[in-house]
Amino acid sequence: IKQVLGHKGFAASGIPLGVKLAPYYDAPHYDQAAAIINKQKARVRYVVTMNTIGNCLVIDTETESAIIAPKGGFGGVAGGFAKPIALANVAQLRTRL
Repeated sequence: IKQVLGHKGFAASGIPLGVKLAPYYDAPHYDQAAAIINKQKARVRYVVTMNTIGNCLVIDTETESAIIAPKGGFGGVAGGFAKPIALANVAQLRTRL
């Protein structure tokens, strides 16, 4: 955020900034992210609290093969699998922002 807001052209533009975060799992991560975002409240207009959960390997037990095709079966998981983590990220960050 500091680098983007420090760019001369962007700083002068007044364009609002959005932030997209990785999934967090521990309180110190929420605290650190919120501290950075709170310092820039004047410019940060929205926060996407979770991207996909990366480096996952999902196996189809019937075919014993990877469900995620590219990268040797490794990829990001989202949707129903990630929903409880995503909701926790929203709740945890909301109390800090």
